[in-house]
Amino acid sequence: MKKITLVFFILFSVMTCFGQKPKIDSCYFITDTLTGKQIYRFVDKPATVTGSKDSMMMKIIKCIKYNKQSPETAEASIAIAFVIDEHGVVSGKRIIRGKLIGQQILDMLDEFEWQPATCGGVKVAALYFLPLSIHFSDD
Repeated sequence: MKKITLVFFILFSVMTCFGQKPKIDSCYFITDTLTGKQIYRFVDKPATVTGSKDSMMMKIIKCIKYNKQSPETAEASIAIAFVIDEHGVVSGKRIIRGKLIGQQILDMLDEFEWQPATCGGVKVAALYFLPLSIHFSDD
């Protein structure tokens, strides 16, 4: 029986710009071109998935389907990004790199509960960046 082994490295937990010492006056927003929403680039506390990031990654690993004949899925470098608004709702999903597997991961995002980013103690919308490196092997 073939066993799919996925080895992934999370390159960055969250790609949000941080100052050396976040201050309330360091919080500023930009307009997201995909959603039209105001999203914060600098936050005191980044958005997080409820539970743990490890449990989210394990669920992603179990649910990914791949075509072993496809060269794109033998070893994949994937990067996705999405907006988590002040209510913890995901929107503005986008694939930066890795279309086939990236789309599968984007489809699963709504299954997770998210805690929004905060800035100055206030919940704010922020961009969440998730880069992954996945290696599929038959064992």
